[in-house]
Amino acid sequence: MSTISQKTLTQELRLRAKSQNYSGMFDAISQFKQETSTARGAAGGNAVGELVGGLESMIEVANNAVEKAESTAKAVIAKVKPSGHGIEANLKPLLTDAEIASHKAVLKNAAVDISAIFGPAITSLTAASKMNHKIITDFSPEAVTTAMKKAANLTSNLPLKDLQKALAPEGFKELVESAVNKMESKEVQDNVSNMLATVQTELKKTTGGVDSGNLLKDISEDVSRNLSKTIGGFGDEFTRLKSLPIINDLLGGNNALGLDKAMSALKIDPSILTKAKSLGIGTNIGSLVDMKGFLKQMDKLAPDLASLTTTLKTSVDKAITTLDKSKTSIASVVTENNTSPHETADVTDTTKSDRFKTLSSVEEIVSVLKSSKRPLTTIVWHWSGHYSNDSNIGAFEIDQEYLGITKRIPFHFVIAKNGDIQTGFTIHNGSAHVAPEFNEFSFGVAFVGGYNGTRDPRGGVVNLDSKSYTAAQWKSFYAFMKAFYIFAPGGDAFGQNDLGDDPGEGPGFDVSSLTALSPFYKENTCIPALDKKFLTREEIIARQKINSGAINELQDVQ
Repeated sequence: MSTISQKTLTQELRLRAKSQNYSGMFDAISQFKQETSTARGAAGGNAVGELVGGLESMIEVANNAVEKAESTAKAVIAKVKPSGHGIEANLKPLLTDAEIASHKAVLKNAAVDISAIFGPAITSLTAASKMNHKIITDFSPEAVTTAMKKAANLTSNLPLKDLQKALAPEGFKELVESAVNKMESKEVQDNVSNMLATVQTELKKTTGGVDSGNLLKDISEDVSRNLSKTIGGFGDEFTRLKSLPIINDLLGGNNALGLDKAMSALKIDPSILTKAKSLGIGTNIGSLVDMKGFLKQMDKLAPDLASLTTTLKTSVDKAITTLDKSKTSIASVVTENNTSPHETADVTDTTKSDRFKTLSSVEEIVSVLKSSKRPLTTIVWHWSGHYSNDSNIGAFEIDQEYLGITKRIPFHFVIAKNGDIQTGFTIHNGSAHVAPEFNEFSFGVAFVGGYNGTRDPRGGVVNLDSKSYTAAQWKSFYAFMKAFYIFAPGGDAFGQNDLGDDPGEGPGFDVSSLTALSPFYKENTCIPALDKKFLTREEIIARQKINSGAINELQDVQ
């Protein structure tokens, strides 16, 4: 058995993963996550005694500014107040017939001064104005709906619709009714189970032929079989004996050598060979260079055989397309047999300008940044200018908005309300996310948000504020910055508000102040107001050395 190179093995494993037909699954997972977070997230809990929708928080679980800016996934204990939730009448105890008769008998007795004995409140039947018991529940829309339905003896969730919206985090209020119903009916749970079953099926398909326990042996044999089939498709002349040396080169990563051997084995029409000999053209072809030279000579000296030469060119092109190092044989084998490959967020696909993919890990973000065909040293943060209830906005939707004014999305990445990190404008090129002088060496990331309130059709005023960002978006901010500093440990991080005279620009907070704190402890090298541009990697290193020397001198003086 031939030895398979590390590069070839890595590519084969990656392409096997890519061949899994997970179409729509990641979108479904995102939907499940959003619905679960909406139904079970707690809008309260920022302080003891906080009132939201007729419920009072009994504990405080929000410990920092980020958590207090949005809902929290932590459990929040709350008690239901007598009013404010819209179902006050349903929570009051009803008097029995006997109690009503007793009250009437007392009230009809003129000899009894009711007011003197019980006070004026007796006539309002005080007992009937109280809730029949204290209701303690979690602050989430799902838990409150369950508790209130039971306590108020409701047969549907409809009377609780407004309460659910009051308890839902900003940006998800329109989704909460559907989310609670789906959680209550177990629809979300069933959908997750069905999706996991589909994943298992896809994994079985992908691991077929490589499940003996010896991965290296299985992969090598499986790739060899596929390559043998592909090379055999070049023509009958590619017998097993002639194919084996080519396969050995390809498995070892020597694609160019394998291609040369394929050229030497390629069958040439006898008429072409006879004509070539008569013209003194050499027919001893042992490499791709020899074949290209031979075809060039035939085009020039034997135009009468153009149709036969064209057929030979087609065979040569097929071999090059399949075996050339820019398109390895393994890639061709895998993709040829996969008519509907899932477009995963890998480097070659994600960095295209018309791809809007969700990145699922820090490692994936790093891989996209490393793939850039231009040097990157600086990240710039923005807001997209959307409202708190624009929960369905992502990179694609923003691009469509810009297309309406004959432009393209300027942001290279977008962080949606649910925390999804999506690719936007291709990372290979600069964009209009900043002024031209700051375009080189930078890329832009935008929070979906900016307006801290809902979109008002009446034209009401809503302030621009970083409080419009969700807790999930803040989590993704820290994840992205972690990836950026892995990619560029000495890189600079700014907000759009650092690059001009208008401090009201996005992202609505001081980026460098956050990155200077835990867990990054990073300081920027560039000074945009003075440098009037972003720095190259070499300029950053040189300036850091100067700054470090100055600090050491100051310490020596002290």
